[in-house]
Amino acid sequence: MKKIATVTIYDKYNFGNRLQAYALQKYLLINNYLSEEIVVKETINDKIKSIIKYIINYKGYRKKILKNKYFDEFGKNIKINEIRNASNKLNNYYDSFIVGSDQIWNPSFKKNDLFFLEFIDNNKKNSYAASIGVSEISEEDKIKFEKLSKFKLLSVREENAKKIIEECTDRKDVQVLVDPTLLLSKEEWMEVEKKPRQHLENTQYILLYFLGNISNDRMKEINTFAKENNLEIIDVMNQDSKYYNIGPSEFIYLIHNAFLICTDSFHASVFSFIFNNPFVVFNREDNLKSMNARIENFIDTFVLENRRFNGKITKENLEHNYYKGYTILEKEQNKSEEFLKKICDE
Repeated sequence: MKKIATVTIYDKYNFGNRLQAYALQKYLLINNYLSEEIVVKETINDKIKSIIKYIINYKGYRKKILKNKYFDEFGKNIKINEIRNASNKLNNYYDSFIVGSDQIWNPSFKKNDLFFLEFIDNNKKNSYAASIGVSEISEEDKIKFEKLSKFKLLSVREENAKKIIEECTDRKDVQVLVDPTLLLSKEEWMEVEKKPRQHLENTQYILLYFLGNISNDRMKEINTFAKENNLEIIDVMNQDSKYYNIGPSEFIYLIHNAFLICTDSFHASVFSFIFNNPFVVFNREDNLKSMNARIENFIDTFVLENRRFNGKITKENLEHNYYKGYTILEKEQNKSEEFLKKICDE
């Protein structure tokens, strides 16, 4: 079996990050490729910074201890090769390298040099559904992006990223492919979902997963709908909620079994779609509004315009038919399969 290294942002306690890392590795394994995620060990300075943050925000970090345990449990599903530094010694160990997904080439990410794979032979450099996360880049960054011209195969997650990379590299072969989480079926995701220990059977609920702010008007609308339909509200981002202490497995269980999902998150929207559940997408309300682009691209691609929040939540939001979206998804999965086969076999 060929051995494939995946290189992504390593955000150990982030739902979307760990789920997309798992998805790509699982997909490769299903298709008979061995895969490991390359992770560079924390430096002493990084550890010192973490300790200082812990001391300053002891109360907040204490609440995260149990939550992190659930993430660590899910992390056992992902095979990791932890290295001290990126070097060309890895060349002989892996047949191919794939960077992605997430915002690996976001210019504001200080460590993104790792994701240009300069320590690897050109014929082994590839990207899958990689993201830049911004609509334009500086002249200085354009020079850095010229390095991507040496990649064997390039694919990104957004049309805008394709445009930027093709302009910087003079290449016309950059593909736009789906997020790794969309490569796995509903049944394959059910293999790793787990019911939260605090969850009661037959409880009907609205799942809230907001990465940005929730305005009073929006919260009032959600509360009104919940009261009218005798629904519990589960907010997994609220540190005072009994559901705050969950990991990725419990997170996808809650999406799978929700009466309705309200979110401003790309991955929460994706899993609602995968599990054929009704969801309402809210625009991000904080200073990270640029993150809306990912969701907009997802909604446009899979014909989900009626999932957008229009100021009211009604029973019409529960009516959903993703047939057209699933037809498109099948085509997109086939495109991704062909692309990944080229990476791994040629």
